[in-house]
Amino acid sequence: GSAAPLTGQMSWHGEQHQRGVELAVADLNEAGGVLGETVKVVTADDYCNGEQALAAAKKLVADGVVAVVGHNCSGAAIPASAVYEKPGIVMISNTATNPKLTDQGFRSIFRMVARDTLQGEMAAAYLAKGWAGPRIAVLHDGQAYGQGLAEVTKAELNRRGVTEAIYEQITPGLADYTETLAQLEAAGIDV
Repeated sequence: GSAAPLTGQMSWHGEQHQRGVELAVADLNEAGGVLGETVKVVTADDYCNGEQALAAAKKLVADGVVAVVGHNCSGAAIPASAVYEKPGIVMISNTATNPKLTDQGFRSIFRMVARDTLQGEMAAAYLAKGWAGPRIAVLHDGQAYGQGLAEVTKAELNRRGVTEAIYEQITPGLADYTETLAQLEAAGIDV
């Protein structure tokens, strides 16, 4: 199974994912398949959305897949993972970073990328080393990836003795962020 956002705002990411899966399967089949069997890709569009991901996961389970590559977005991967756990379908996410995905303790859910905890710790270390004195703002989009990364970054900055001047959620997809930029400027934000 291949689960990715093939429509919507993240479709560019899903298209790259889908093409990669198709190329990998072509290589596998050219080399004789898996255990002598030809591999077939069953695709599901999760729209990078939790509810759509549940529907996509149920479709893949109903279609009889034995493994799923995807879901790319943490907000889609987390709910979909519960659907795959019961029948024991292996799910390997190549880009979902929210710690909850693997902290749930499911036996068949894996990731191929560092968790938000590592990314946030690295970002905080970089900020604390290079900009400990200036005023720092931590903004996130309220979605599983952005918010999770921001929470870890903030906590690690605080642990290192750096207090952010602003920590808040912005609205993704606005045509104009003038109000947010004005707020940052008024607060004297450096980074």
